[in-house]
Amino acid sequence: MAKDVRETAAAKAIRSIIILKGNRHVATVLGHFGGSRCTVTVLHMDSTAKQSGSAAGYGYDKFVSALDGLVIDGHTLTNHCGEQIKPPKALGYFPTDYKARAGYRLSNMADYDGSGSICHSYFWRDEAEKRLGVGADWPAVKALSEQLKADANLSRGYSNCYREAGLSYLEAIGYTVITAL
Repeated sequence: MAKDVRETAAAKAIRSIIILKGNRHVATVLGHFGGSRCTVTVLHMDSTAKQSGSAAGYGYDKFVSALDGLVIDGHTLTNHCGEQIKPPKALGYFPTDYKARAGYRLSNMADYDGSGSICHSYFWRDEAEKRLGVGADWPAVKALSEQLKADANLSRGYSNCYREAGLSYLEAIGYTVITAL
């Protein structure tokens, strides 16, 4: 019995993605995975122009890394955490009710003091241990650290707002991304 083409070694080594804006075919992205390297080519449908990129190594998203810096329909693609917007100047962080614009994602929730400085959770534990003394039992340390944190009148928010990586950005701003193979 014949094998499904998608399950062959050759098919697992390639990727073909079609990018649409509405009904308009904007680009085709071709990817090849060989060994520890990923090579991509973007074919633009409105011209004969093409772009290529590659990334090598182990343990990370080589496809998105290979797309980093390539332009599709006027949008420059970025790697993971490749671009971010700055928080409101008055705060120095993004409050929990902040609505990130399309194509961006909030990350790294934290507590902030009145000056907009981050207050790491271990700060309160360390402060409680200082006050209670070395060797204090954990339930007492935990209770005091929670009380100190509550008394500090902190605000919760996000320290970063990153752009979506690779083709996910295009999807987030209204493009259709179809994986053909």
